[in-house]
Amino acid sequence: MTLSKQLKAFVDEAKQTDVYWVESAKLEFALALEQQRRAAGLSYADLAKKMGTSAAYISKVFRGDTNLTIESMVKLARATGGQMDARILDGESTATAYSRKS
Repeated sequence: MTLSKQLKAFVDEAKQTDVYWVESAKLEFALALEQQRRAAGLSYADLAKKMGTSAAYISKVFRGDTNLTIESMVKLARATGGQMDARILDGESTATAYSRKS
């Protein structure tokens, strides 16, 4: 078995777990939020100030070190001038919110 086949098998196996999909959703949200933050011209400190929270909390969000509620996700998105959009995709879909943006 070649490395690429081994890697594909590893990823395919990981995709059968909830942990994979939780981490994938957190990463997708953080990437989309970062894209929106940059487009809005906001620093992490600016975002923290708009949200009335600490810069440390914002750093934790972008590191993926916090378990965000839907409420927190909405507030973060709105603070960057964006909006939160939660979707359930069929199991065959590979599109992500981050990759759909140009």
